[in-house]
Amino acid sequence: MRHTNPEVRAVAARVAFTTRHQKLVPALTAALATEADDTAVAEMMRAVALIAGPAGDTAAFAAIARLGDPAATAWLEVVGRTRAPDALTRLVPLGDVVGEVLLSLSSTHTDAVVAALAPLATAPDLEPAYLAMVARADGATTPAPWPVIAAGLKASSAVRRSVVRMLLRRQSRQAALPPEAAGALDDVRARVTAAEDPWLAIVLELVRRGERAGSAPTTVGPAIAALDPAKVPDGAWRDAWMRRLDRGEEAALRARVPEFPPREQWAEETRPRAPRVPVVPTAPTTDLIIRMMRPVTATLAADLAALTGCAYAAHQVVAVEAAFKPTGQVREVFAPIGVGAGSCGRAAQLLAALDLAGGSAPLSPGRADLLMIGFRPEDADCPRRPASLRIKDTRPGGRVRAPRKIRNVLPVYPQEMQDGRVQGTTIIEAKISTAGCVAEATVLTGPHPMLNAAALAAVSIWRYEPTLLDDKPVPVIMTVTVNFALQ
Repeated sequence: MRHTNPEVRAVAARVAFTTRHQKLVPALTAALATEADDTAVAEMMRAVALIAGPAGDTAAFAAIARLGDPAATAWLEVVGRTRAPDALTRLVPLGDVVGEVLLSLSSTHTDAVVAALAPLATAPDLEPAYLAMVARADGATTPAPWPVIAAGLKASSAVRRSVVRMLLRRQSRQAALPPEAAGALDDVRARVTAAEDPWLAIVLELVRRGERAGSAPTTVGPAIAALDPAKVPDGAWRDAWMRRLDRGEEAALRARVPEFPPREQWAEETRPRAPRVPVVPTAPTTDLIIRMMRPVTATLAADLAALTGCAYAAHQVVAVEAAFKPTGQVREVFAPIGVGAGSCGRAAQLLAALDLAGGSAPLSPGRADLLMIGFRPEDADCPRRPASLRIKDTRPGGRVRAPRKIRNVLPVYPQEMQDGRVQGTTIIEAKISTAGCVAEATVLTGPHPMLNAAALAAVSIWRYEPTLLDDKPVPVIMTVTVNFALQ
């Protein structure tokens, strides 16, 4: 913990987390009090939260006050699994980083979440945490419980506006909604006026135009005229219903809010399509999570490879299955397979033993991941994002342009899959760093584990031009597809 190299301190803290060695708590808390490196801070926070438990919270929150998001996110990753209700007492100091945990708790501890949010209507300090949860709820498969949503409808105009937009977006793409949502939206439509909440009045009219296509629209001119430019929600141009403004209304909006992006940057409006008939794979589906594993630090993989006699080579990707404890620690590492398993298998197993399950939601019993670990020259030629920095849900659209790929690698179509005539499309969620590297990649769906692994191995070393927002590089989350088709 006292080493001059922050990468060594980070790895030492990850080892402490993995082994859960109680005697290391004093050293960890002392080091955390002065640590400034993002990666080392995150690893120390995880170790303190797991090993010290509530006794380490004083040190943890001193680090959060000093360092902000990286420290708070790492603390939540552990507390969200080990003592999740404690997070509810930290909604104010944690702010918007608690959104994922709050959404998870809203399903498992609904009454406790509702009680924690009871002061929301009169406590503005609670709003960042609640709004972060709403943002997560927007894209969740299962909606948040109605009592949690209802708390936002009774809060400030800004919070209510965000909740209504979330419900309307889910409704537009036919995502699941609580049965109470329809009546609540009707009630909001009946009560909201342009004088009370101009922006919400605009939104409700634009949505109505889509629901009653062909009927005469009600002008939103008075609402635009009453609009306070400072109260236009962030990312409002990502709402596809904005395209239902006529040109005169658009001009009036732009005159009122000059910084509103031009129409060509607005989200496209799409209609829900009937699902395609999927290609039926010849192998049974699996719940196994297949993801690319990145080492704790940039040099750890290279150092372990050198110590174990593993030489980097083209196409060398070792797969290791790891089972996890409820805390997110690795419980067991299984025998490695793949190209290079003979020469690099030991290094891959050591790296896998230091992995942790990402996120802060409780783990399902028996959780196991197939970790893909690259020992290729391309795996070492790009700076990794610090492991402690969360990538926010910035996705291409509007002012965030889809990054341009500058290095493409074709997947290897396994001969066994060709012989078995297995084909289909693998869909991968890739998190692109500010340097244009694939920092994380996880298979969302695909026709067969072997094809999914081959697709992931290729995607993990794609390279992109950095994505810019306001002339600054930002990390982005992308969904990419890899097709396997028999000729």
